[in-house]
Amino acid sequence: MSHPLVHRFSLIAALVVLVSTAAASPQVVEVPRASLSTKVKAAPTNLTCDLCEFVVDIAVDIIKNKTVDGDVAALVDDVCAAILKNKTTVDIDLCKIIVNATLLDLAPLLVKGIDSLAWNVPQTVCADLFKLCLEPCCNEGTPFQPEQVHLSFNSSASLSEIRVTWVTLNDTTTSTVTWKLAASQRDPSCSTAQGGTAAGVTRTYTVGGWWGVIHSAVMSSLKPGCAYEYQVGDAVAWSNWYTYAALPANIGTTARPLNVLAIADLGYGPKGQATVAAMNKRALAGEVDVILHYGDISYADGDEHHWDIFFREIEPAASRVPYMTTPGNHELWWNFTAYRARLWMPPASDQSPGAEDPDHVGRMYYRFNVGSAAFLMLDSETWIDTADIGPRQQAWLKQELLQETSGAVTYPWGVTSPPVFLVAVHHRPLYCTGDKMQCTTFADLLREQVEPIYDAAGIDFGVSGHMHCWTRTYPVSYGGQLTGTSYADPTSPFYILNGAAGNREGNSEPPMDRPWVADVSADYGYAMFQFAADDGMMMSNMGRPVPQVVKSMLREAAGSVRDVCNITFYRSADDAVIDSAQLVKTKRRPTPPPPTSPTSSTTSSPTTSPEPSPAPTSAPTPTGAIVGGVVGGVVVVSFIAAAVYFKLKRAAAASAAAAVTAGPAAVGTTEQTPLVN
Repeated sequence: MSHPLVHRFSLIAALVVLVSTAAASPQVVEVPRASLSTKVKAAPTNLTCDLCEFVVDIAVDIIKNKTVDGDVAALVDDVCAAILKNKTTVDIDLCKIIVNATLLDLAPLLVKGIDSLAWNVPQTVCADLFKLCLEPCCNEGTPFQPEQVHLSFNSSASLSEIRVTWVTLNDTTTSTVTWKLAASQRDPSCSTAQGGTAAGVTRTYTVGGWWGVIHSAVMSSLKPGCAYEYQVGDAVAWSNWYTYAALPANIGTTARPLNVLAIADLGYGPKGQATVAAMNKRALAGEVDVILHYGDISYADGDEHHWDIFFREIEPAASRVPYMTTPGNHELWWNFTAYRARLWMPPASDQSPGAEDPDHVGRMYYRFNVGSAAFLMLDSETWIDTADIGPRQQAWLKQELLQETSGAVTYPWGVTSPPVFLVAVHHRPLYCTGDKMQCTTFADLLREQVEPIYDAAGIDFGVSGHMHCWTRTYPVSYGGQLTGTSYADPTSPFYILNGAAGNREGNSEPPMDRPWVADVSADYGYAMFQFAADDGMMMSNMGRPVPQVVKSMLREAAGSVRDVCNITFYRSADDAVIDSAQLVKTKRRPTPPPPTSPTSSTTSSPTTSPEPSPAPTSAPTPTGAIVGGVVGGVVVVSFIAAAVYFKLKRAAAASAAAAVTAGPAAVGTTEQTPLVN
């Protein structure tokens, strides 16, 4: 959550002066002060990476070991005199004035900045600012070996395509992914599943002195519920074989819940290791279907090889399940260049996918659907470290949510019903307590920008990070109005703030000083969201499925629709449950009509044909209770259902005949109410 720009510019201010004044100093520099770790250092003869690191190292020694201002001034005098001993007195005096003023005024910020950024300061400054050093991604002894393998969904509308991304030090002739049915696969329905090979593309970036190549390719035509093995690389060097299990067609139902692991503010360093270990363990055990990482991903902060460390740490999980992200403020370096290059997310609907979208425009925000849940992934950041979800994203968000009610969205695995759960995901929170700037100024702005859209569209809950803690709110409407303390059919969204995964800045427990705060924690941890839409598989006492027409009648009469999302916050160190809540929904969004097409062209049939979503239910009634009590008498129920069915069929026929007699009805007279004005 810290302000990297403040640290960045305060550190730069002093170091630029020292490096610039040393540009032409071939001599041995002697600094006769015991407070320095090394009294005599031999400088290279040209302005190289070594010379740059040499001078910056002296500067850092001075800053970190200063005792009183007088000692700092004396040290600066000696350094300026030694570096510029062949220069004029005017040059030396100018050096003293500039460096003294810089160090004495900014030393406290410099120390704070250096410690907060956790940089290898000489290497990073000379790579980032002066472009004299390189930060290799990988082992220089194996420049073509793939590493940092991670997955993501390639499309918001298809689970049968999975993108694989990896890194090598040097470019390769080809970038290839090859896959096959896993040897451990025993499901007979997967016997017809096919493997394949696909060529990928590459990209790179050089800011921050980073040296490496990013490859990406797409596995396609994956069959629901089937496990695959895949490897990536080139004829020169292949990766190990990894495993990916394509999600089943009934993902996100009571028969097969969707399990999402959610984190934010997770760094590469020691404070995040317990979370990384827990995440890898759960993924390898098959307990996770998707990982959400909504900002502050690695805490590289311009020290680019920290990205590489982080992706190596999470590879056991991210190579096994889709790793879906949004940017945070710690990704802002070089205008989010590393984030844009390394993380290949699906394109937003207002962007043309293009030829792999080389500029990555639009992929800072997007949506993806998995079974009963839709995730709206938003970008709450700016390059100047402020909060903003601007007009373009707002327009896209409104359009996405409007399409939910018009049937214009194509859902994975051929699902035609709108998602039961709508979740908004972004780094900065709409609701938090404690920090005045983040929880008042910036949170107020974000609420003004998107909260009316969330309320109008029926967003179930929002997920964010940024504050290093766990906070769960009660349902709350625009402007912070508490609308209830129950999560059973809430009338407005509630919010999960989970920036507690672990980073070098540490966690702190926020105050519970607002009526909408339900629970808080400062434990290092992660969240699990389990989505289970009611699939309605009511079975007869003979073990046969009840016909859909009977099932729908019984469920509506008994008020038995029960869609559930379990939300649990775990402490990473021991997987202890710290907080939990359960969202229960007994009302469904109406199923929209299928989108019309100007032509009668045929479309490919889905792999499976899921049952239609049940109609919205009413409250339980005495009749419903009686009917529910005789579910076991399937023969009786079937007769009742048949009678009702034929009665409705006759009524529909009579209505159709009356319509023919009356003539054609007016078409296109119904207005559609917009989500928001």
